Amino acid sequence: MNRRQPRPFADVKHSGLDDDIEPTASNTATTPRTRSGAAARRATSAAAVGLDFSTRWSDETMNRAKAAHLVDRVHDAKSTPTSFNGWVAVAVQMWARLSPSRRAQERKSLTLPPATAGASRPRKFRLPEGARIALEDAMRADELTGHREGRGTFVTHAVMHAINAASSRNGGDLSI
Repeated sequence: MNRRQPRPFADVKHSGLDDDIEPTASNTATTPRTRSGAAARRATSAAAVGLDFSTRWSDETMNRAKAAHLVDRVHDAKSTPTSFNGWVAVAVQMWARLSPSRRAQERKSLTLPPATAGASRPRKFRLPEGARIALEDAMRADELTGHREGRGTFVTHAVMHAINAASSRNGGDLSI
């Protein structure tokens, strides 16, 4: 039996298609492709431009994140993205730049709002390619130290860290 060898995490294609496998009689007969040409193109182009995903946040988390974005815009308009989604992408990249041990230390100090049944809503985001790569590399580094979390949790931690940083820069407050 011919098995594929594992590839480094960074080399994994995220299009959902295994385009690097040469078609042979053994793998085409047992694994037919079911995607249409249009679906395959959408999946491939989506992987090239970044990552669309959703996570669940409480209204309190969303309001605090928007307030932190505004505080950052007021204090540093030149380097703060104008869009909230852009601010989230920067928060993800800044969180990903921390070492795994520093992220673990910071996670312990994050104050997450209390979970209330039915109080969270889905939030959709699009991360550009650079933020997606940073997120995946950081998540892989965390996994190597024994910490596993999903993308949504990683982004939530990144945003909570960015909220705390904006609050600190503004004297411990998110009001303008």
